[in-house]
Amino acid sequence: MDWLRVIPRWWRTTVTVVSGPGRDREGRLRPGQERVLPGVAVTFSSSEEPRATSTVPGTLTDDQARLYAPPGTVVAPTDRVVVPAGHPLAGDWDVTGEPGSWPLGVVVSLRRAR
Repeated sequence: MDWLRVIPRWWRTTVTVVSGPGRDREGRLRPGQERVLPGVAVTFSSSEEPRATSTVPGTLTDDQARLYAPPGTVVAPTDRVVVPAGHPLAGDWDVTGEPGSWPLGVVVSLRRAR
């Protein structure tokens, strides 16, 4: 089964994954390596703990999200994901934890970068 058929076309997007940023020997921030992941889905995620602005645990927030990608997609726990403008969850996101499997590919937990 083609996993993209179960994701609405308007929710699919192309993201940029930034890997390996760090510091050089002098301590200056160096850029990471960028690669493009086309045709992924980025969706809202529920909060794992109550927030000061929420009276109900597990409510949807815009500071946590999930990225769903095709089988074989590699994303590291140290990567950053950039969702393009125009998407409901546009912005910079940090990968949280190890990516996991779902029946149709790879799922990655994200937290909005600060």
